[in-house]
Amino acid sequence: MADATLPAVRAALETLDPLPHVLHATWKTRIDVFHNDNELIYHGLRGFAEANPGWRIEVSSDEDVDSYLQQKLPRPDYNLTRRVHPVEKSDLWRLVKLYHEGGIYTDIDRLHNQRVEDVTSEETKLILPAFHPTWAPQKFDFTQDFIGSSPFNPVIFHILDLALRRRRRCEAFRGRSTISAATGEPMSQRGGCSVFGLGPLTYFEACTKFLVGRPLARNPNAATLGILLKQLDSLAPMVATYNETLPFNTMMFRPTLTRTVFGVAVTKGGAWQASAIKGWEASKDALYRASNLPDSSLKRKKNIDLAGPGMGGPSAWTNLGAARRKGMAAMFKP
Repeated sequence: MADATLPAVRAALETLDPLPHVLHATWKTRIDVFHNDNELIYHGLRGFAEANPGWRIEVSSDEDVDSYLQQKLPRPDYNLTRRVHPVEKSDLWRLVKLYHEGGIYTDIDRLHNQRVEDVTSEETKLILPAFHPTWAPQKFDFTQDFIGSSPFNPVIFHILDLALRRRRRCEAFRGRSTISAATGEPMSQRGGCSVFGLGPLTYFEACTKFLVGRPLARNPNAATLGILLKQLDSLAPMVATYNETLPFNTMMFRPTLTRTVFGVAVTKGGAWQASAIKGWEASKDALYRASNLPDSSLKRKKNIDLAGPGMGGPSAWTNLGAARRKGMAAMFKP
């Protein structure tokens, strides 16, 4: 199926314009990248600006995100999203933004010190990094917090269309009368949509449907993953990918010996990373507090994969408390 799909995918991507030189990000309020003393911004958005002087950085506020969705979405679809959490809006907004304008989207806690031209080519029409760590080879997922695309890319349209269709369907159940399975009493159905289901699940399924001809579940088996990786390799350089391990080994950030990251000197080996991660987390907390938001650490404790692996409830492998009790190695066994 992948071999049959390849010519159509290649033909669809070849007709697109090059990636526009703009980096999109979003935060509660607009951030002045060059007049912000938070280390996360220094190693993140400002690091991107210094490595890529020909690129424009556009940080959209929550109000900007809402306004853009109102302009670009059909009224019924906008009405379904107007009251959802800003994080959930961001998942949809980045797709709408990239489809209409192109460029690169990054989460604000991403680090950057690489030139885009060193990780892409003039032929690149889609940037699709992945998470496939050697310490958990059964895990494979496309990272949703860093995406690049040409305008009007059919891959982005396919993801956006699936997300909107699924939102319409799941919201249609909100408020319906049903019977409680626990009490047997009549109740109003909560309905609503899973952030996890409309975010990472939909993103992966839509990407793989376009790339190999059928939607795949995240973390596919070895044989299926081999087909997907072969397809990605065949589409290079139009599709650029990278196997990421956040936060210090990504498509746009590589540690440099003798340089410091969050006040920690980078040395050979990974011993420096534990201390640097603490600095990364502390900088995120400081940015949240400066924006009158709960610390990111509190957010993580409260919202650890709330949607779970498709069915609700916390998933075992992202439960950090369980990971500490059992040991990380045990958590990632097949």
